[in-house]
Parts: sequence; structure tokens; C-alpha cells
Amino acid sequence: MGLLLTQLLACCSHRSMALPVFSLRPKSSSTLQTRTTNLRRRDLLLDNVVTRSSISFVLSDADPDLVHVRAVAPNRQFVPESNTSREDVAITAQFGVHYSRMEIEGQPSSGWPVNLSRGA
Repeated sequence: MGLLLTQLLACCSHRSMALPVFSLRPKSSSTLQTRTTNLRRRDLLLDNVVTRSSISFVLSDADPDLVHVRAVAPNRQFVPESNTSREDVAITAQFGVHYSRMEIEGQPSSGWPVNLSRGA
């Protein structure tokens, strides 16, 4: 009898009455994590670290927590069956042509700055 009442209560309650779970920290999607791992494995994500022989290091302008990451676009292959082109990466890591174009559009020549201390 108790199990039946529990099921009835579950059927009668509405999802909008449940409190939503909010995340306190930003989290990347699994597709983005797979893509990043795949691009890093294929050496398409390059770290631009300031070396001791650079002028920035000599002038003490180099921040040790700041790394510049440069993304290189993966090759695209034409697929005659669908008359489209597809990235030469794993299917689970593929983005559409417009999204992958925007990934590198406007990218500085030294790469995007990534602050390792803040994770930003």
C-alpha cells in the first residue's frame, strides 16, 4: 500500500514544483571536452609560453600564470554522399562548419590568453 501511495504522489507532483539545481561554477559540455582532448592529442592546440630569452621575460612583463593557447583548425574532408565537408576529427568532437570557423576567427597571432590561476 505504501509503494502505491508513493507512486501516486510521484505522478501527481509537477516538475515545475521541484527546485531547480543551479551550478555555482561554470562547466563545459562533454562535446567541448571531447573536442579539446582530440585537438590536443593531434597537436592542434599549441601553448605559447614566454621563454627566458624573450623580451617580455627580460622586461618582467611576463605573467607566470598567463599562457597563450592557439587553436589550429583541423583539416576538412569532402563527403560526396552528403555533398558537405566534415572535420577530420572524431565524430563525437565535431562541430558544424560555422561553429568551428568561429573557433579561430579573430584569434590573436599569439593565441587566446588563459589565466591558469583563475581558470579563465
